[in-house]
Amino acid sequence: MRRVASSLAIILGPLLLSGAGLRAGDAPVLNPRMQSLWEQEYATGDWGGLRTQLSDRGVVFNFTYAADPIGVVSGGIKRGVLYNGFLDLGTDIDLEKLVGWKGGHFHVNGFYPHGENGSANYVGDIGTFSNIEAYDTYRLYELWVEQTFFEDRFSLRAGQITFDSEFAVLDAYGGLFVQSGFGVPGALSANLPMPIFPNAAPGLRVRLGPVGGFAIQAAVFDGNPVPGLTPDPSPNAAVSTEFNRHGTHWALRPAEGALFVGEMSYRFNQVPEEEASATHTAADARAPGAPAAPVVPQRGLAGSYEAGFLRHTDDFADIYDATLSAVGSSLAPATARNRGANYALYLNIEQEICREAGCATQGLGAFAHAVWMPPDRNFLAFSIEGGLHWRGAIPGRDDDAIALGAEFLKISDRVASAVRDANRREHTSLSVPDFEATIELVYRYQAAPWLSIQPHAQYVLQPGGTKDYGNAFILGVRTNIAF
Repeated sequence: MRRVASSLAIILGPLLLSGAGLRAGDAPVLNPRMQSLWEQEYATGDWGGLRTQLSDRGVVFNFTYAADPIGVVSGGIKRGVLYNGFLDLGTDIDLEKLVGWKGGHFHVNGFYPHGENGSANYVGDIGTFSNIEAYDTYRLYELWVEQTFFEDRFSLRAGQITFDSEFAVLDAYGGLFVQSGFGVPGALSANLPMPIFPNAAPGLRVRLGPVGGFAIQAAVFDGNPVPGLTPDPSPNAAVSTEFNRHGTHWALRPAEGALFVGEMSYRFNQVPEEEASATHTAADARAPGAPAAPVVPQRGLAGSYEAGFLRHTDDFADIYDATLSAVGSSLAPATARNRGANYALYLNIEQEICREAGCATQGLGAFAHAVWMPPDRNFLAFSIEGGLHWRGAIPGRDDDAIALGAEFLKISDRVASAVRDANRREHTSLSVPDFEATIELVYRYQAAPWLSIQPHAQYVLQPGGTKDYGNAFILGVRTNIAF
């Protein structure tokens, strides 16, 4: 209970302090029309007008819970039913509204993921079929302050931050999926120790733009926030037991290097953020079934194009040598060759293809992102994720969405060569890895502004990149609640 209380104090402390800005005697502001449970934006309502008052003063609460019972119907390691849950508690504070700090913004959130490790225990996939899967601990996630300048054309963010909140993100379409590769590209999450869910890291991010639709951003992060979970990639590195279980252990070590990232983007004809989001919760508070916001006549089909480069300064072992050591071959050298720093190139594309007449957001869009990394020091040489997203496909269900996506993970040929050579030398028959692919179909039923229900199905070909496990068929129903 002490851990729970401590975590809640970290998360909710700014909320309680911000509440001090309310004058004694302030009366709650009531909505002019009482909304039913199914019309209100949050399951807990407006707290008698207090939520609106705090929002007007720059304090916004984000309390959500995702429940995801999942069944592995066939293939994989074994069949069975598992449960993943995810409680997320966060606060955003506009410091200009609250205390007059012009251009200032504060964010903090923490969460509690719980459930089984389905990828490790049931399917054996590299790509991770559930994007809320993490080990069961109460965790501080992001904790940062941001300062904007020049009418928000330039911003600086510092604190405990994450790569996948702003870089290589499929903003409009990726959030609907359950499979992890539609968030962080598969090659990045598999190859690099990175500050991605469920681990943030000390870092600094700068952003310039948008100017005519163009923007540039760059960041530097701690090289390895969880060395016990993402081992040091250096040749013959010692095994770490540092798991940073609660997200509060900050250790900047020169030996772990640093992660640098830069990204250029071009976006055009963008719809308002609250409308474009794949997890849109009807922020305009219209009643279910009411028509979507009218289209702005001059807005054409929206598009987003991004290109980025990463460089990790730590030393990385030759993947051929590391694989020989991993399989216990006598061919393995005493010390793996050092390939030096690691790097990656990535591209993101999101493009509206067509839009329903008279609507701002209903229509069909296509998306893709791809990553290439040097195959001499990485397990995955490249990954590609892409698909189609259709919002408002069913008449009268304007906020519903359906999406079909596919992921392809190509294992480095150097890994395959090492396994073949080990088989010949040791007279073994280890499976030679090649690729893993996943197809996902998901539908979001927006039952209320605060409640969505997402049945989803996935089919994983060659889990783990070999034929050791049968192709896996996975079914689940994710429920998202905004409190």
